Amino acid sequence: MISCVNYLSYLYRFGYNGMEKDPEIKGEGNSYTTEFRQYDPRLGRWLSLDPLMRKFPWQSPYCAFDNNPIYYTDPYGLSATNGEDEDEEGLCGGPKLMMYDGRKGGGTIYEKVIEESCENFNPDFGRNGRTSDGTHNDSFFKQNNDGNLELIKNDSDITPYKGIEDIFNNSANYSFDCAEYVMVLHLRAQSQTLGEKKFNQKYEDGLIIGNKTSNTTGIKVEKFYNRDLNENYYYSSDNPVKKTLKDIISEMKIGTRVSFTCNTLPNLHNYHNENAIVSGFDEKGNPLFAAHPMGNKLTMKDIINNLVREVETYNNENNIKMTQEEILKTIFLSEIEIIKE
Repeated sequence: MISCVNYLSYLYRFGYNGMEKDPEIKGEGNSYTTEFRQYDPRLGRWLSLDPLMRKFPWQSPYCAFDNNPIYYTDPYGLSATNGEDEDEEGLCGGPKLMMYDGRKGGGTIYEKVIEESCENFNPDFGRNGRTSDGTHNDSFFKQNNDGNLELIKNDSDITPYKGIEDIFNNSANYSFDCAEYVMVLHLRAQSQTLGEKKFNQKYEDGLIIGNKTSNTTGIKVEKFYNRDLNENYYYSSDNPVKKTLKDIISEMKIGTRVSFTCNTLPNLHNYHNENAIVSGFDEKGNPLFAAHPMGNKLTMKDIINNLVREVETYNNENNIKMTQEEILKTIFLSEIEIIKE
């Protein structure tokens, strides 16, 4: 006779640590499955490498639950969590489990949104949205006295989440420079990571987009590097150790912001500072960038070549004589901002 308890236990799909049972091959209770990996409770180990193992170099990629299955869970097979609502060290201060999207093959939702938003790059994005008086032609934002875009707050149908989506759905209504383009990419990735409710709560006091504001996206920065103007190395304010660009490239991740400075061009010129965002990597692990309005999947060399052409155009218009070698000496990567995972 089959007991009622055992029969009901057999019908229930989930078991140890909230994972789904997988009894077909190894028998009842001997194997569990998640979005990314299989778990063997007899060994207390995952049966394949951690897709995020580069984030946890101090432990085996087969290690489960940080070796503490009583305190931690890992429902996706990616990263142990203690189930707390807030991850204060995360990108958005949001739910830790929302950082991973099993439907898209791993990585953070944040990175995936930036990558996919850049994949659909349109060189006309945010280029033609100003009216004859210089203001923006849209229904979600107004231009404030500082020249920044400010979300309209006196309409209950207008929310921060809907405002960011409107930017990407109706980009012809907006006009952005390269720095603002990077900002709206971060805001969209943040909105998708947190979800509509939490994103609206985060910006319930207002949402401002623009260069002339101290308002930020709230994204935590892991490292901020500046280039030493006299020597070819980079430093951060919290670490005096000198680093080469090659050193820092290995630290970059999708969402990293970089700024190229072109000293030949005047400060108010559109390309005096060109901001770009890491949108992916090539087969050798070198970063690829989206730079507005240049395009997506650009190498550093591509961006520099674009800037050289801008300088040559400016010099021809102003009767300035410079060789290409002289121009190249005035263009350099001045800032690198690596976001926190």
